[in-house]
Formats: sequence, C-alpha cells, structure tokens
Amino acid sequence: MTTHPPFSAETARSLNHNATYLPPDPADPDTIPVTNLAGIRIGAHVTDEGTLLLGVHYDEADTRLLTHPDRCVPTEVRLNGQPVYTSNPHLRQLEPTTITYTPTTTGRPTSRPLRAFRTGPRHVTAIVTEQGPGTSVTNAPQELRNALQALWPDSTIRQIEHYPATRLEPAHYDEALTGLPSPSGPSGNWGWRRLNPAALATEFGTHLPR
Repeated sequence: MTTHPPFSAETARSLNHNATYLPPDPADPDTIPVTNLAGIRIGAHVTDEGTLLLGVHYDEADTRLLTHPDRCVPTEVRLNGQPVYTSNPHLRQLEPTTITYTPTTTGRPTSRPLRAFRTGPRHVTAIVTEQGPGTSVTNAPQELRNALQALWPDSTIRQIEHYPATRLEPAHYDEALTGLPSPSGPSGNWGWRRLNPAALATEFGTHLPR
C-alpha cells in the first residue's frame, strides 16, 4: 500500500494560488468558462432551460489530493454558505461505541455513548452524547480528551458534545475547543462553539446521533 505524506496548509495555498481560468470563446457559443484548480476542471454554465449547471472532472487531479487508497478527492459543495453535499472517501465509523473517562474532581469513572468517525488519514471526529449518571462531558473536557486520545494516539481529535432532543428543544451539538488565551470557568482553557446540525447531518448522514 502506498504511503502518502500528510496534506498541509502550505500545499493547499500553493494549489489555490496556481489555479487558472479559461474564459469561453466568444466565437463559439457552446464553450463555457472553466477553472483549473489542482488539475481539477470546474465548469459552470447556465443551460437553455435556465438552470445553473456545475461540472467537475477529477481525471487529472493533482496526486497530492489523492491521499485515500481509492484515489478519490474529498469534496464539499456549499450553497449560500451551507453544505449541501459532502463526499469524504476517508469517512468510516469506528469502534468503540462507549467512552469512559475519570474526572479528577470525583475520581469516579464515567461512561458516555460515543460515535467516532475516521474523517481523514490522521483525523477522528468523536461525538459524545451527554446521557447517563456521573460528571458531564462539559465539566470534564480534558479527561474526555485524554480518553479519546488514548484510543487514537496518532490522530487529531475533533471533540463534539451531543445533547439529545427533548420535548422542548431539538438536539444540539457543541464542539469543545482547547488552547484558548484565557481560562474559561472551572474547565480551564476550554471553550465551546455551537455547531450547525444541518451541516453535521450533511457530513455524517444517518450516523449522526439525534
């Protein structure tokens, strides 16, 4: 199996800065504008019926984007800033389905439902449901991160807290973030941001816990 170097922000910037644009030929009404980005040809035109048609051709894609064994390019399409289509060939659900962490404040192990996904060669998204007795995930984010990192020591962990729907409120999802410049309450340098459920549903489909 071929080993590929990890993709980097520097590689992305280089590919973006070297994109080219081919305008339509005024003498040929059937030609359309095409952008060539990292060897991927992206065309867009308005059809005779008044529909915006987008076409993407991957056959000459830069090999640095082909980091998956299936040689696919992960793709996300957004309309007005909202994801409407995601194709991630790395995506697969992982075991286990329960995570146990031990808060330092109590010393008592606490277990929560877990849905974890491989989202890249070295990236894991862990969605932990706040359900059951013991210290909540919000009150023990570092201990939860330590438990997750022990499962996937070579991966970057995206830690998401899931609060199930109730009769009064829909489910919501908060991403736990560390490395903030100032303390955030009793949890130290941790903070949280509310995520868009529709965007998560686009990414994980029916596997997303509700």
